[in-house]
Amino acid sequence: MTRLTQPLASAAVLCLASAVVLLFALPPAPASATKEYAKKEDKDCSHCHINDKGSGPRNPTGREFEANGYQFGVKSWSNDAHKAGFLRAKAALMATWYGEAGRIFDEIEEGETLAGGKALIDGNRRKFRMFPRVWSRSADKLLAKGTRGLPNALGFLTKLESQFATTKEGKAAIAKLAELAKADATKAAVAVARATEQARVGYLRARTELELGNYAVAKPLLEAVLADERVARFHADAKELLATIPADD
Repeated sequence: MTRLTQPLASAAVLCLASAVVLLFALPPAPASATKEYAKKEDKDCSHCHINDKGSGPRNPTGREFEANGYQFGVKSWSNDAHKAGFLRAKAALMATWYGEAGRIFDEIEEGETLAGGKALIDGNRRKFRMFPRVWSRSADKLLAKGTRGLPNALGFLTKLESQFATTKEGKAAIAKLAELAKADATKAAVAVARATEQARVGYLRARTELELGNYAVAKPLLEAVLADERVARFHADAKELLATIPADD
């Protein structure tokens, strides 16, 4: 080795050694919910991940776990009212009553200070965040078909009006419905679509109360659904749900 290459070789060895020292000196990166994590916490990977194998995005529980410093059993709600509100929003989400779930999430998020609660709200909101865009695009495509696509388009527009009125898509849907309600050819169809959506919300509310175990509230709501022909497509489901309510409730 020449005198010229000796210093270069020594420098290379020094740099490599420094890199190794730096690598081990760095603090460990936060562990993702791998199989090792699942084993440590005695939970399946699907407990925290959308993918059952544990890779990819975290579900709301996984996001809460991360926000709480990769620990379970950490307090996520700053008060009982927020916790109760979250449980009701979750029930509404199970019932596909996205408008009610979103309203409650907005209400409790404003005053929530703990990272775990905020992560749970955001993670659950992600489940329906894309619906306004999807419904709006679907309504536009159907409206472009003219009379043939009008009934289904009105279904999407009234759902946007009912459940996402404060969003950009919801406001646009309300404006479109207002225009359609002025035209003689479509005003009757708009009135029917709006009334049908309100009746459908009654069914979603009934499902929400049932999810929460509020049988005394759910029962008359389900009976009202059965009495309303505008939501005849939900009658079979309503009967099935009524059958699950204990006889003494």
